Amino acid sequence: MEDNSTFAEATLIDPRFKKKGFSSETYYIRTYQNVVRKISSIIKRKRQSINQEENIVTDNEQITMSTEKKETFEIWKEFDSQVKEVTTVRTDTSDAIVELDKFLNEPLIPRKSDPLVWWKEMKRIYPNIYHLMLQRLGVPSTSVPCERTFSKAGYTQTDRRNRLSIKNMETLMFLNGNL
Repeated sequence: MEDNSTFAEATLIDPRFKKKGFSSETYYIRTYQNVVRKISSIIKRKRQSINQEENIVTDNEQITMSTEKKETFEIWKEFDSQVKEVTTVRTDTSDAIVELDKFLNEPLIPRKSDPLVWWKEMKRIYPNIYHLMLQRLGVPSTSVPCERTFSKAGYTQTDRRNRLSIKNMETLMFLNGNL
């Protein structure tokens, strides 16, 4: 199971298992790196959309700024350059690592708890992992439901009922699975 990246990523971001769901450190590290890459790309897409919105806002600000005095602009320009020197450089990858490490340091929730309820409460704290969780935790943990449905289809469409239309077969399978 750990060779399948989708299942491994779902295990890592499931608050019931996290690192404890892996049989070896190698699988954990590989999955950790994959999740960091995916969260980093989510952050990058968000920043690009924010930058596009800011460009629209700055275009509007430039129109209004041209009417203001040049003196105040020079003061803020100096201040902004000093602040830029002091602040550290943040990258998409470093932000992804910080968010993922913070999540992994949270205590595990009980195994019988619903991870989706936990994520609903924590989506503001871990917004980028939450976005990845929406893609990963919908994966069924076993193939038993699919195999059971396939077996029921074999019992429904027999030699004596081989002329069932596709629509009728779908309806019978839906009713069989949902009643």
